[in-house]
Amino acid sequence: MLKGAQRHRRRTDRLDLEAAGLKSHDWLCIAGIGEKTRVRLEIRKKNKDVRFNLDSVHRKNKWKADGSVQTTDTGDGTVPFLGALPAFIPKNELVCLSDNEFGYWELADRVLEGPANVGLHGMLPKMNMAQKLTICHLLGSVHDGVVGRRAPDLHRINDTWNPPIKKLNEKPRR
Repeated sequence: MLKGAQRHRRRTDRLDLEAAGLKSHDWLCIAGIGEKTRVRLEIRKKNKDVRFNLDSVHRKNKWKADGSVQTTDTGDGTVPFLGALPAFIPKNELVCLSDNEFGYWELADRVLEGPANVGLHGMLPKMNMAQKLTICHLLGSVHDGVVGRRAPDLHRINDTWNPPIKKLNEKPRR
């Protein structure tokens, strides 16, 4: 399974959008953030014996919704943020969502997303905001109330947010 994932990642890392007749803004990449996620994996090798250290020490969420902590040590509970970044999309074009983007009427979804349940990774496609972002991207226009977040470390690297949806509002930091 790991070898198959590695082959797939190598193929996607070599994707040449220009050769495919596309630009990076033709692609909407949504990444989940704000959940405790395995951001590193320690692999111990002794002779031919390989051991994976699955202790919780590498499960982290250091991201803060208020912008006070700008770190990539976060994810959607399954995929670490850095693992969600495709090589063919600039980081400043990424749109991030956290569980804070569940709408008022998505109460059941918030409960399902909770730590003992499905998690953000499984709920992202069901989240109204993710669906609205997709529709706005396909239509080429943004509607009131549709928001996204920049990559969690974009402020630190002094880059401007340039999502593929024109005039997309950034979720205010609380």
